[in-house]
Amino acid sequence: MPTTNAWSNQILAANVTLNGGTVSIGTDATSGAINIGTGVAARAITIGNITGATAVNINSGNAACAWTTTNATLGLITGTGDLNLSTDATGNIVRVGTGAGAKAVYIGSTNSTSLVSVDCGVNGASFGASANVHTTTIGSTNGASATTIQSGSGGIALNSGTGNVNISGDTAATTVFLGTGPAAKTVTVGSINTTSGTTIQSGSAGISVATYTNGAFNLTTGTGTIAISGDATNTTVNIARGAGDKTITIGSGTGATSIALESGTGVIQIGVNTIAHDITIGNSTGATGVFNYCGTRDYSITSASGLLFKAVNAGSVTMPLTPAVLALHTDAQTSITGDGTFVTINCTTEIFDQGSHYNGSNTFTAPVTGRYRITAHVGIQADNTNTYAQIRIYTTNRTYTGDHSLLVNANYFGITCTCLADMTAGDTSYAECVAFGSASKNCSITSDGTGTPQTWLNFQLEC
Repeated sequence: MPTTNAWSNQILAANVTLNGGTVSIGTDATSGAINIGTGVAARAITIGNITGATAVNINSGNAACAWTTTNATLGLITGTGDLNLSTDATGNIVRVGTGAGAKAVYIGSTNSTSLVSVDCGVNGASFGASANVHTTTIGSTNGASATTIQSGSGGIALNSGTGNVNISGDTAATTVFLGTGPAAKTVTVGSINTTSGTTIQSGSAGISVATYTNGAFNLTTGTGTIAISGDATNTTVNIARGAGDKTITIGSGTGATSIALESGTGVIQIGVNTIAHDITIGNSTGATGVFNYCGTRDYSITSASGLLFKAVNAGSVTMPLTPAVLALHTDAQTSITGDGTFVTINCTTEIFDQGSHYNGSNTFTAPVTGRYRITAHVGIQADNTNTYAQIRIYTTNRTYTGDHSLLVNANYFGITCTCLADMTAGDTSYAECVAFGSASKNCSITSDGTGTPQTWLNFQLEC
C-alpha cells in the first residue's frame, strides 16, 4: 500500500478520510490560498486530538495569523498545560482586546488558588493609561481578598489628573496603612503648590501621629497659619500629656515672635498640677519686660501658705503673709530703772503677728533676709529727779538709739526710736530703755491698755 497520497486541483467528495503516514496539504513551493471549511454551511472543524503526545503547530510568515469568529467564542484550552502567547525571544507587541469595538477583557480566573502575574521589563507596565474617560479597578472587596502593589527603587505613582485619588473610599470599616513597613521610609502627604490643601480627618476614634523611634514630628507652613482645633466645636486640646519626661517649647526666640494665650470666661492655668516644680516667666537679659494686666478684677498671688499678694482694682496692695508685728505693753514693769539700769521692754499683748515670728514677750526673729522697719516706743513714769532717758533697738548686726533730755519736774515722758535695719534670716531684735539721774529705781514703764497704748513694739519687712 502506498504511504503518501497526493491530489492536485482535485475536488473531493463528502466524508473524506485521510489516514496513514504524513498528510501534507499545500507543502509545495507554489503560492496560493489553502481554505479549510470555508463554505457557507455551518461546520465544526477540528484539528488535532487530545490524546498522548499529540502536537498541533500553526505557523505563518510576516502576513500575520488571524483567527476570526462571527459572534462566537474563541476558546484556547490546554488542561493542565501552559498557554503561552508570544513567549519566544523576539521583540514584538502583544495585543489582547484592542479592537475598536466595546469589549470586556478578562485575564485570570476566580478559582480560589488562581494566580495572575503581570511582569514587564524596564519600559514599565500601564493599566488604564489611555486618554479615554474610564474607571480602573484593581483588586476585589470579596471576603479575605488582598491586593499588593509594589515596586523597587523606581517608586509607585498614583496620578489622576484633575480627578480625585481615593484610597479606601468605600463604606467598609477597615485599617489603611501608609509606609508602615520596618525599613526607614520618608512618607509625604500633600503638595506645596500655592493653592494645595491637605485634610486629615477622623471620626470619634481620633487621629494619632507618632514617631516611635525618637524621630522629630514637624508641622511647617511657611508664612501660613497652623491651626489646631480651630473649629467651633467644644473640645479639650492636649499637648505632650503622655507619662514620659517631656520638654515643651512654644514660640521662637527670633525676630518679632509673639505668643498669645487667650481664653473666654474660663481660666488660664500654668503649672497648676500637684507636682513640685518651678515656673519661670520672662528672663533677666536685655530689655525684657514682663507685664501683668487684670482688668477690673483683683490681682493676687497665692502659695501653699496662703494669700501672698493682692492688688485690688482701685490700687490698694496687701501682703497678708509679709512679716509684720504689733505688740503692746500691758503687764506692769514698775520701779525698774532711773539709776542707769537698762531694762528689756516686754510687750506681751499681740495685736497681730503675721507669720508668727514674735516670741510673745519681747523678741522678733527675721524669717528671711531683708530690710526691716523696726519701731519701739516706751512711756516712762518718773519723778523730778531724773535728768536723761534713752531707748535702744538691738539687732544682731547693730544697735539703734533714741534719746530724751528730761525737763525739770517731768513726771512722765515718752521716747520713740525707729530704724530701717538690715537683717539676715535668723537674726533677732528687741528693745531696752534706761533712765538716769536718780540713786534709786524710781521709774516704771507705763501702760494704758490696748485702746490707747503708751508702750509698743513694731516689726515689719519692708523690702
